[in-house]
Amino acid sequence: MSIRVSKTFRNNFVLDEPEMRRIHKVLTEQMALAIQNNAFTTTFNLKLKNQMAFAKTSLDDVLDESNGGENAIQELEILVKDRSTRNEISLKFSKDVYASNNYEISGSDRNWVSITQSLIDERIKNLRQAFVISGTARILLILLIFAFAFIDILILGAPIYNSLIHTHPLGLIAISIRGLIIFLLVTNLLAIGIFSYLYFFPTQNFCWGDYVKVYQRRQSIGKFIIIIVIVGLVISVLGSIIASYFIT
Repeated sequence: MSIRVSKTFRNNFVLDEPEMRRIHKVLTEQMALAIQNNAFTTTFNLKLKNQMAFAKTSLDDVLDESNGGENAIQELEILVKDRSTRNEISLKFSKDVYASNNYEISGSDRNWVSITQSLIDERIKNLRQAFVISGTARILLILLIFAFAFIDILILGAPIYNSLIHTHPLGLIAISIRGLIIFLLVTNLLAIGIFSYLYFFPTQNFCWGDYVKVYQRRQSIGKFIIIIVIVGLVISVLGSIIASYFIT
């Protein structure tokens, strides 16, 4: 009787050469435990940015890929299987937001399947980026940028601009020019910071070859912009407090 388990994981990942070798070692060692003669095959199925798809049988060949520009890796599946016993381990990573990262394990020994699943889960956990969010939280940040842009358009483009500055339509609050400027400055700084975070800190990364420099450069630029945004926000808030103090 064949036992099959599968799991989809949507967390972000940085898959570099050391982690790739650790994962490969776990998969092949587990497969070796399941069969007696080590007569299993390991295949790496790759898909590049230029839509070219191909397979390799050597880990070193995969790591020797240029992995940059149009040849940047978009999908990688590690497939370890033994046809005689029908034991199989498939682990797939993808940079496509519409595709799922997943693994599937098949075997006749329930204990072997359970241990293999546990080891794969542990390795996947180690790939996560601590300060990079993914999934629904990332979508909410994108919506927040559009919300800031919509508010700015309403404020700057409304035909009743002057009335909004001096009197709220309901007559409940008054908006000063200084307050309006501070509000626009803060929302635009937040929008820039969120956009920089989303763009310069990608969620899925195959981090070897040419992509290593690209990844490091993007993170450096992203951190620099976010620091500038934080400083700008602090100055804006302090400036508003100081101005209010002297005016009153």
